[in-house]
Amino acid sequence: MIWRHAEKNHQANLKEVLVEGEKGSQPTIAQALKRETETYHKESSRKKALDDALMEMIAADLNPISMVTDAGFRKFCQVADRR
Repeated sequence: MIWRHAEKNHQANLKEVLVEGEKGSQPTIAQALKRETETYHKESSRKKALDDALMEMIAADLNPISMVTDAGFRKFCQVADRR
């Protein structure tokens, strides 16, 4: 139903959207989900930097190491870096 409305009332915009889609400007659902579930390799310099920063934060703020299992911290990590 929406498709028919777009074809009938918004042909110019629809053509523009279809052309953009052909360029591959947006990942497929499978690509997006894969990107969110990939993890850093254990030897990755990015993983090491994140681990070091986390340990420094725990030590500097005198937080318990168990904070990494807290819901709020896990949510923050998902927003900061989905890996």
